[in-house]
Amino acid sequence: MIETNALTSLPNRISFNEATNKALLQAGRNNTMLALLLIDMDHFQELKQAHGPTVTHGLLEELSKRFRALLRASDTLAHLENDEFALLLTDLEQTKLIGLVAEKLLKACAEPFKLNSEEVLLTASIGISTFPNDGQTLEELQKKVADALYQAKKQGGNNYQFTLPQMTLEAHHFMKLQAALREALNNNEFRMYYQPKLDLKTWGLSGVEALIRWEHPTYGLIDPLKFIPSAEETGLILQIGEWTLREACRASMAWQNKGYQPISVAVNLSPKQLYQPELIKIVKAVLNESALDPRYLDLEIAEMTVMDDTEKVNHILHGLKNLGVTLSVDDFGIGHTSISYLRDFPINTVKIDQSFIKSLPLDPKNAAITTAIITLAHQLGIKVVAEGVETMEQVKFLADQHCDQVQGYFISRPLPAAKIVAQMTRIK
Repeated sequence: MIETNALTSLPNRISFNEATNKALLQAGRNNTMLALLLIDMDHFQELKQAHGPTVTHGLLEELSKRFRALLRASDTLAHLENDEFALLLTDLEQTKLIGLVAEKLLKACAEPFKLNSEEVLLTASIGISTFPNDGQTLEELQKKVADALYQAKKQGGNNYQFTLPQMTLEAHHFMKLQAALREALNNNEFRMYYQPKLDLKTWGLSGVEALIRWEHPTYGLIDPLKFIPSAEETGLILQIGEWTLREACRASMAWQNKGYQPISVAVNLSPKQLYQPELIKIVKAVLNESALDPRYLDLEIAEMTVMDDTEKVNHILHGLKNLGVTLSVDDFGIGHTSISYLRDFPINTVKIDQSFIKSLPLDPKNAAITTAIITLAHQLGIKVVAEGVETMEQVKFLADQHCDQVQGYFISRPLPAAKIVAQMTRIK
């Protein structure tokens, strides 16, 4: 039976310790990470003396409700005593995401409380320790989290601290990046660049891949590798991805309206985008808004994403295929995709990963793998694009093996939309 705090009905210290010990055993078996957060209100005794216990009791009840509303069902929130709460986070992938939770808790505290016609302002300090980095036992983690809380108080309160200062700095940097990304969306700071694909039969432009860039007002053009992983971790990728899809379709239709021959525009779908329930509805809406013929939209999914949940992915891909778009598997060859996936999934194109291309034509093993992929794909009715092409020798080898298209710096670096038209053909 779970013992609870009489005031907030949250688990008390005894129940929380039991839950933490169980979680530690499971985390040890599964080799996963968990975090212990100790939350203490700043200047709470002064608040209690000024407003009385009735007001502060009501404040703690309201605070516990705010905290619970922010957390997952798997998280354990406890009211230890007086103004002290504890939180157990399990099945964590990265420590910096803990900072995201801590930031939400601090914001929940900072919102004004209205109790008995009085507006009360409150802040909190949070200490954070993690398993297995900071200790293997409950006692070790409790000691470390108490030290971290002391550091948070020492910093003046209204902040969170990990046991190691470097972890705190990384978490703060992560939060600043998230805020900057939201601001970039609001301020329209993202730009689309397009990398051409060369058709090896016609030796003309056959399509482009849409690639996002962040034009920061201070730091200039920022490569997606520096911000897309963070956007993926916190879900902002859904908004950024939808913007990318909409902008790419709009640009493609704009080229057609100016009299250029229609070409395929490829847009990458991240794992979170692929699995979002509204994906098909969003793609359909964007196609309708832009008036782009679906056959000129190519959606690229990384090979590793295809392998995550094959049954679910297959269902999603068939739903997208029914819209009339084409589908490509990116980074092909590095994830050991089963041949049956190529047979059963509604895939139009595979893009051979650049790790196989960069040593061509001198590396006999990569040459054999590349040739085998092209042959197999063609026998299954699937087109092939080679990524990362950087030399004429690579182009000649791939043309000899009947590869359909090539993409890479030898053909062109990613270009702004205005410069792509120089490589396009006007409709006569």
